[in-house]
Amino acid sequence: MWIYYLLEPATLPLLFAIWIFFDSQQRNNNRVKWTLGAFFLTPFVVPNYFAKRNLKEGEVRKGGRNWHRCKYFTLYWTLFMVLFTFFSRLSELRVMQPIREQAFELFGILMLWIIPAGVVLLVGIFLKKPSKVEKGPTGSLA
Repeated sequence: MWIYYLLEPATLPLLFAIWIFFDSQQRNNNRVKWTLGAFFLTPFVVPNYFAKRNLKEGEVRKGGRNWHRCKYFTLYWTLFMVLFTFFSRLSELRVMQPIREQAFELFGILMLWIIPAGVVLLVGIFLKKPSKVEKGPTGSLA
């Protein structure tokens, strides 16, 4: 049971840190800064990384950085809530709960997902600028 308390908070930051470590190397971004940030400040750094990373030849980013930050935060939050729900369902105590209590708990998790994700996505839609288009290569890849 104690392993869940160690795995849950470290799983998503570790996965993103590994991904960003290798991706930032290929894109000539600052690998150490982005990897450490992705591990320790995951919900803030990961969306920012995907909004700012250097684009390769043939890649296009439309809508501006603020739109991409909001979009990627919403994706991150969705992954986080899926993982949170998975780990909360693994507990033996949850299996013994009556169905009504499980339904209320899942409804609460749904609200914890939909309210922040919905608000951030709506803000992103208002910040989206279709005229802003970045075409790769960008940054040090250019």
